[in-house]
Amino acid sequence: MSANKRKSRRTGTRTSSNQLTIDEGLKIVTQVKTLEGLSEGTIQLYRIVFNDLKVFFGNDKLLNEIDLNDARSFFSWQLHEKVLHDNSNIRQIKNQGVQASSANTYLIKLRAAFNLLFKEGLLETNVFAEIKNIKFQKKKIKTLSIEEIKRILNAFDQTYYSQYRSYVLLYTLFDSMGRIQEVLHLTESDIDFERRAITFQKTKNKCFRIVPISKKTCQMLQTLIMENMERRFLFTTIK
Repeated sequence: MSANKRKSRRTGTRTSSNQLTIDEGLKIVTQVKTLEGLSEGTIQLYRIVFNDLKVFFGNDKLLNEIDLNDARSFFSWQLHEKVLHDNSNIRQIKNQGVQASSANTYLIKLRAAFNLLFKEGLLETNVFAEIKNIKFQKKKIKTLSIEEIKRILNAFDQTYYSQYRSYVLLYTLFDSMGRIQEVLHLTESDIDFERRAITFQKTKNKCFRIVPISKKTCQMLQTLIMENMERRFLFTTIK
């Protein structure tokens, strides 16, 4: 095959990419990212940001029609005009605009998505690669004091199973510094009572992590296991 024919074929592939809709782009991205083993939480972020593209540009906008000015306008909308909790029947006040940190997260996902589609020959360029992360002043995170933590723990009536379970859950979170989903997915086999350690299997990066826990946490987890009896997860609901 001659160089001219090869060039013509590549050009033809790029031209057909002009018909790539937002929904089609999302389908390709989620398929590839799922095969790469990304977590459901990460895949959901791609769904959110592609849905935002549809909200801002409309259903008829084609991905290859989005230029640099469009991309900048999209993130200006994210920061200042996007309505949060628009479908909520509970919230009376609809917040407008996302935090800069959230906008940067969406930008990272769009860069990755458009880069994938570009490498697949479905886009002419990755316009979001031209946009830099938004700089913002990071705020100091306010943490609970020891006395505040004690008041929260003392509020539970441990004579009730449901409240005892919540008490142990919260105590385990504080002691292990684990993420909520990591702790909720704990099973009896994840607890090493002899070495007083927890193995987190359900982690964000899909790599197990072993953390030490106190003697008191071990004792409470043992009691909870006796209460659960033959249930897979430690923090389960008894009906």
